[in-house]
Amino acid sequence: MAARVGWMLVLLFLAIAVPGLVSAQAPAGGDAALGARLFSGAVRMQNGGTPCIACHSAGAAGGTYGPDLTTVFTRYGGAKNLEPVLATIAFPSMQPVFARHPLTAAERADVIAYLGAVASAAPQRDAARFPLLGLLFAIVALVAMAVIWRKRLTGVRRALVSRSTR
Repeated sequence: MAARVGWMLVLLFLAIAVPGLVSAQAPAGGDAALGARLFSGAVRMQNGGTPCIACHSAGAAGGTYGPDLTTVFTRYGGAKNLEPVLATIAFPSMQPVFARHPLTAAERADVIAYLGAVASAAPQRDAARFPLLGLLFAIVALVAMAVIWRKRLTGVRRALVSRSTR
């Protein structure tokens, strides 16, 4: 089982890394609206595959078994890298579902177009915002402590200084 998964991951890597390795190319410019209906199951897949929403979410709603696909388009670097992933579906949990029901090239293009639309509509999170807010909070906290406790040791210091100078 582990060897099979390892070979699937190698094939997936090769499909992504070597352009043209996957023979079935997606038609340029899929239909995002049709992709949304395929994703949600409103339109059945041609080969009878399970709708993506059964396991995945994209945007606001969906399944929770698989990962959220809202930003998968940008994480994979666009359609050219996402197409081989959908063509060779090498994920162990998806293999039993899609081994006999692969997506057609047109369905892949439509679903990819939908995922691209979802990714562009998703709010972009600034990765540097959280550490900067943490740093700002730390500075404000240190300044507040310095202001509040500025005279905390004054009485002790005076006594020590007066004793040492006698």
